[in-house]
Amino acid sequence: MRKALSVLEAENLIWRHVGRGTFIGARPKAEKKDPLMIADFTNPAEIMEVRLVIEPKNAAIAALKATPDDIDRMKNALAKSAAATDSVSFEKWDGALHEAIATSTGNSLLISFFKTLNSLRENKIWGSLKEASLNREIKQAYYVQHQKLVSAITDRKALEAEQAMRSHLEDVQKNLLGSF
Repeated sequence: MRKALSVLEAENLIWRHVGRGTFIGARPKAEKKDPLMIADFTNPAEIMEVRLVIEPKNAAIAALKATPDDIDRMKNALAKSAAATDSVSFEKWDGALHEAIATSTGNSLLISFFKTLNSLRENKIWGSLKEASLNREIKQAYYVQHQKLVSAITDRKALEAEQAMRSHLEDVQKNLLGSF
């Protein structure tokens, strides 16, 4: 019986929870929780301020420490963002590029900070601001900025990578929030 239940569970036909029972269907997706509940007391302006502090340095460190695999992930995310036909897909690959840059630092604390910041981009307020500010021209401008950034990282030009990220995020901030 246990083996049969395990097979059914592996095929996502049932799911089990100790102490609660066995249920038909796939296990419900766990909601992403913000353990610090940051989303409850911050806003897009504050998020952008913190991104401007952390991400330019991430880019500089990435230029010094990124492996060839890290750079391939960045280039893949860049290509996927260029091919995105809608804002949701563009945002997904934009986030993947920024995450690949953070991950390439190899610094677990910076990566954790970045992932926390990136998760706040899923907030409804952020989403409506981003949706309102993203048009074809802005996406193209971001793509060109991302190309310059990835090129600087690939060429191991830390200062250039830091400046490219800062300039990009300043444009994102302006487009999201207006003159700041």
